[in-house]
Amino acid sequence: VKALITYASPHKGSKLAEHYYRLVQLLSWLKMSEQVEQLGPGGEFISSLNSKWEEYQMDEKIDFYRVCGLNDWVVHVESAVYSLNTDKTSTFAGRDHFDIIKPKDNRDAPFLVTYNYLAKFRKRIELQQEKEDELSFYPDDL
Repeated sequence: VKALITYASPHKGSKLAEHYYRLVQLLSWLKMSEQVEQLGPGGEFISSLNSKWEEYQMDEKIDFYRVCGLNDWVVHVESAVYSLNTDKTSTFAGRDHFDIIKPKDNRDAPFLVTYNYLAKFRKRIELQQEKEDELSFYPDDL
């Protein structure tokens, strides 16, 4: 894996899951879903995933880009962007958790993020390959 682009992903947990957890505590007849519990900000899965990500220094190994909507009531922007590295993040006003991933057409801004990102990423890989090919052309003993 060379790159990862996430859309409205709860990297630091979902506030909606946290609110549901509190509702379950108030209403004894409501059942807790394991998935919802794990996706809360303090959930074991989210905590473990972030811990492993840092332990393995994945930010240095994978080109990681985040896209989120500012009207997302499922995953707040603070969770979706994960870090303060804003050059690896695009946010869109008026977009929510569901319509951020459904392009209206091929000129839709969130769709163009992925398209443009992949075009630039491909160009970087090609340039890197050219440099490696050029270096391998010249023997070390010259």
